[in-house]
Amino acid sequence: MPRPDASWFRPMIGTRAFARSYFCTVVSDLEALIDHVQASIKLIETVQAQQAAADAEPADVVVLDDVTPLYMQASAALDACNARLSAALDYLIESASKTPD
Repeated sequence: MPRPDASWFRPMIGTRAFARSYFCTVVSDLEALIDHVQASIKLIETVQAQQAAADAEPADVVVLDDVTPLYMQASAALDACNARLSAALDYLIESASKTPD
């Protein structure tokens, strides 16, 4: 697929308006990623709580495959991702507040 002509865009790259726009886009994307990761964490926590409640009830069914370790691994990975994305966002915002206009 041919790339669109971006020649009109090139003169804007060095401007402060472009830098601010780019910065806002990056911050917005990071915020959206953090929201998505946190929603996934909550979903996993809900599933684990439902599993724990179901496991507490006596049943005539034997579970042969426990997916809890998979949820724990996914939860740990999402927690790490959330922490690093939050740190990146904090760094960007802190850096921007120190940069003169």
